[in-house]
Amino acid sequence: MANESVLVKAAMAIILDAGDARNYIQGAVKAYVRGDVTEMEANFARAEAAIRQAHQSQTEVVQAEAAGEQFDYSLLMTHAMDTLMTIMSELHQTKNMIMIDRKEG
Repeated sequence: MANESVLVKAAMAIILDAGDARNYIQGAVKAYVRGDVTEMEANFARAEAAIRQAHQSQTEVVQAEAAGEQFDYSLLMTHAMDTLMTIMSELHQTKNMIMIDRKEG
């Protein structure tokens, strides 16, 4: 049971932090459309920080398992990791689209 609690807490942290990152990405796009590059960059920095935090939560579980702690399969954790991976991709794709629009690179 203790392992389940650890896994649920980690999964929820990942989902919440990844969700925050998605909101910041959306804020960055809105700022870009308004022409506020400073706010866009600030929102991208916030998104990256939230993704780092989500990734840290995931890493803690992976390291615990690598150290021998056993976890049962968790659909919630699978969903959390999928959410994180998707939002990481959204961040990269959004930055690439803006770079293309600005004709950078």
